[in-house]
Amino acid sequence: MKRVPIAEFKAHCSQYIDEVAGEDIVITKHGKPVARVVAVSPSPRDSIWELYDSLEGKYEVLGEVVTTGRTWNAQP
Repeated sequence: MKRVPIAEFKAHCSQYIDEVAGEDIVITKHGKPVARVVAVSPSPRDSIWELYDSLEGKYEVLGEVVTTGRTWNAQP
């Protein structure tokens, strides 16, 4: 984890934002940690859709996918 004084971070913020993908950055004030900058990881929902998109055209659904194949009576 890289430690950076707050004044240095403020002066070169965009540079440190570019570097955060490789390593977390701890921002210090008077030598004491006050904040940490970390890279954003993709949300699970994003990765699910990436998986879905990667499967497009590779598989074909055959048959009925809406029913269990059994009849049932929902009347009380």
